[in-house]
Amino acid sequence: MKLLRLIIGFLFLQAQGVSAQQDVLLWKVSGNNLEKPSYLFGTYHLLSADFVKEVVGAEKAFKKSEAVVGELEMDENAAGKLMNFMVMENNSLDSLLSPLQYDTLSEAIKERMGMPVMMLNKLKPMGVYIMLASSEAAKDVSVDIKNKSALMDVWFQEEAKRKKKDVFSLETAEEQAAVLFNSSLDRQLDMLMEYLRLDRDAAKKENDKIVNCYKEQNLDCLVSIMESSNYTQIEKDVMLKDRNLKWIPQLKEFMQQKSCFVAVGALHLPGNEGIINLLREAGYTVEPVRSKKDL
Repeated sequence: MKLLRLIIGFLFLQAQGVSAQQDVLLWKVSGNNLEKPSYLFGTYHLLSADFVKEVVGAEKAFKKSEAVVGELEMDENAAGKLMNFMVMENNSLDSLLSPLQYDTLSEAIKERMGMPVMMLNKLKPMGVYIMLASSEAAKDVSVDIKNKSALMDVWFQEEAKRKKKDVFSLETAEEQAAVLFNSSLDRQLDMLMEYLRLDRDAAKKENDKIVNCYKEQNLDCLVSIMESSNYTQIEKDVMLKDRNLKWIPQLKEFMQQKSCFVAVGALHLPGNEGIINLLREAGYTVEPVRSKKDL
């Protein structure tokens, strides 16, 4: 489960936006023959569920909904499936990296994660990158990743199950693994080494900025930060646009069945190819929730 939370946190941190909408995290979806409205909520996967109380209408919308929809159903089976995609069968880090690169990685793993690099030697470079980047981001936002109930995405799903609500997922562990681990080992290695060259204080400053933008519900700010990344356009599309397009038919089906509370990373919402606009193009009315009256 810890691995799974690191991975979904990474997906939020690396998602790319095109253009932002209004500064709101909660949206109401109605019309298009829906019997009851559903709701979209933009999450930050590494932030405590306590923040949900600060978003106007979020608790009420969650209570009114009959089902919760997440990117991935977060259980131990999913974590194990993702781990299978992270492991190199016929290679290892000490073979891929030069002696200097391996020493640099070894020092970083020991300093930042408190473990010997050999424990990660069979992981793909992207797997190591995810574990480093997400665990450090979690520290920067003061989240205890060992306490799964503290994280909002996990909380929504567990609370839904506790209240006997349905929980739907938009993708399988295999589909999410394909997003993360299908690039070439050379590209993964470049990304890992680039991260290791990043000054720790600079990384913390960037993480703090992301958290502040999110807490202010400032999607423009989040998109601006993410647009400055070094990811290629193809990688950005795989991370965000392509997934959004695949999710829309499923969301239409889920919302037709039940009133849903859809909790996905905040940067899946804005932009021409974001979920808000795609649902509008499909004939739904999608409105920002700025007060409880908007529900």
